[in-house]
Amino acid sequence: VTLLSRLFNLLESARAALEQERASKVALEARDQLARELHDGISQSLFLLSVKTDKAERSLAGSGHENEIQDIRKTVHEVNAYVRQAIAQLRYVPGQAAVPEGTSLLSQVELLVEETVPSTRLEWNLDSTFFSPKEQVELLACIREALLNVRKHARATDTRVIAEGTSFVWSIFIQDNGVG
Repeated sequence: VTLLSRLFNLLESARAALEQERASKVALEARDQLARELHDGISQSLFLLSVKTDKAERSLAGSGHENEIQDIRKTVHEVNAYVRQAIAQLRYVPGQAAVPEGTSLLSQVELLVEETVPSTRLEWNLDSTFFSPKEQVELLACIREALLNVRKHARATDTRVIAEGTSFVWSIFIQDNGVG
């Protein structure tokens, strides 16, 4: 009876683990499908909107609507950046590296800076190994949000991302000379 009880418990544990794996696989497939739909739908629509903005700019050249067209272009660029980040977040698999194989957290921060506030000066003195995959994702999300706020609201002409510390104590600062 004891042996049967142990075998039954093992079988039940294996069944529960298999069910958990199936649920995880379904969730990952749904995330991947959503990422593909975002890419195929929204990203392509944003590209078309960008092309139409270029056409409108040429058509309305000298008409006094240059500022409005630049605002449209800026908004399209911002939405496109949001969509790309959302796609990247959807494709992130918990437990795996937060950054693609062969890249570092620093290279992802550099890419993020280039996509949001290209003139930002980056002073990065942190090792990626200090952070778990989840922490890397959270750091990238926080830095992205701060840089998007600088771009949208601060009207800054000088922006810096400063990261320093050790595996025990670290800090990341986003500084700008803008308003607010």
